[in-house]
Amino acid sequence: MLNRISRKAFQIKRTLERAVIDKASVSIIFYLRMLSRLLKRPPITRKNINHLKIFYSQNKSSVISHVPAIFNVHIASGCNLRCPNCVYLLKDSEVFGTAGMMSTEMFESIIKKYYQHIEVVFLSGGEPLGHPKFQHLVDIVHKYNKNIIINTSTNGVFLEKKIETVKQLSSINLSLDSYDYYTFKKYRGGTPKEFDKIIRGMALMKENSIRFQTSFLLSEENISEAEKMVEFAAKTGSSRVIFHNINTRGSDKFTVLMCNSQKVTSWIEQFTARTDYQIDIELPVIFDPDSRSIDTYSCSQPWTYFIFNDKGHVAYCCHLAPDESIGNVLEGYDFNSEKMVEMRRSMLDHTYKKSDCQYCQRRFLGLSYGYFSASYGKWVINTN
Repeated sequence: MLNRISRKAFQIKRTLERAVIDKASVSIIFYLRMLSRLLKRPPITRKNINHLKIFYSQNKSSVISHVPAIFNVHIASGCNLRCPNCVYLLKDSEVFGTAGMMSTEMFESIIKKYYQHIEVVFLSGGEPLGHPKFQHLVDIVHKYNKNIIINTSTNGVFLEKKIETVKQLSSINLSLDSYDYYTFKKYRGGTPKEFDKIIRGMALMKENSIRFQTSFLLSEENISEAEKMVEFAAKTGSSRVIFHNINTRGSDKFTVLMCNSQKVTSWIEQFTARTDYQIDIELPVIFDPDSRSIDTYSCSQPWTYFIFNDKGHVAYCCHLAPDESIGNVLEGYDFNSEKMVEMRRSMLDHTYKKSDCQYCQRRFLGLSYGYFSASYGKWVINTN
């Protein structure tokens, strides 16, 4: 019986991977593979026992007994750009005011403690490539387990300087939000010199056959520019484009993409009518404010992610800044601090803080509006 279930799970996994290959997020593929491993009578190891605990507690219990498999480490708390649509700056304009760099000693002590449970390490920030010892941090992960997936998301300004290290990463996301200097200045607040560095960095990645994806943050104010974003990404060597729906955090400068907006529905109809794009595309989640799930859908990150910064302070998720009141990894944090348990409970009973979470795309993992395969010239639209 178990073998039949295992074979079926494997078939489902392969079918889904083929349908969304290079378009689904790394997290979706990770969960599909984890489910397949769980059903294949794996040997009893700490990692597989941890998988089982995650599987049975995720979005079910406010207290967990597992180690989150995805470590998102804010190795550099500062950022060299000041993007007006930054999810952190929209929440707190001074968030980068006390920027710091994680020490290699602190990083190694945490990786050494948990490496037997870790599946993925996201080196994040701030701007992670701004860390002067980025290579050393990658080496530390490889020292303890070469099979750990190492990912990063960068604004691209430091790509030139870190190109040799970037080659060693499993996945690179270039968060761009622009397609020329004018839009770079508008959406990233950068200089011509910084934009030129990004272009040279992208050229180096293309020259070195480094696979990377490019992400763009969309709101009603810039959806008309989406086709230009796609064309720019294809021309500069990106393997795919990922569009995200903005979380305004109450700002009146940007408008969330909603399915009841005529402007949004017209754009979707026009954008998906084309089937000649030269690059794979993942569309954003389009919110339905009248849907029951807009309030009841639970975010998985408080169960599956462990996020902390250079001071050891812990965060609820990747879109909320670390806060010492939640816990500190250097001071005996056990993944079940009072505030973290409260956060999980608020997800389970749908009493989470609406201004932070209600229109956050991360809460709706796997529910992107649709995917485009350049190889097949076809769209797969999410009917849910």
